[in-house]
Amino acid sequence: VHLAIRPDMLASLIYVNDSAEQLVRLAKAEALQHRVYNSGGATATPGEFAAIVARYCPGARIDFDLEAPLWPYPYRVDGSRLEKAIGFHLRTPAEGLLAQVNQVRASRGLAPITGDSSDD
Repeated sequence: VHLAIRPDMLASLIYVNDSAEQLVRLAKAEALQHRVYNSGGATATPGEFAAIVARYCPGARIDFDLEAPLWPYPYRVDGSRLEKAIGFHLRTPAEGLLAQVNQVRASRGLAPITGDSSDD
């Protein structure tokens, strides 16, 4: 896959299912102390994320556009207030990606990867 972004741009990454879980827990909370919460996320680069993909999907080809414009996104997002309010800790990018890979594998009747890079 070719991604039209730079591999070295910092970003705040959050697994989509974790974001959904945060919203569900917020909606079900009986009382909240604040009107606004940050979701949080792990600070990483697309290049680091590609390395995680390669660990679980050897042979994956991911390249980037080294000339892409710089992006203005925040990359240090503190979600500790939300974590404390709803009692939910975000997965790391590697954990979230592994969950996504295993979801696709399950849909194709394949065994899950355990997280050991020597798995199929």
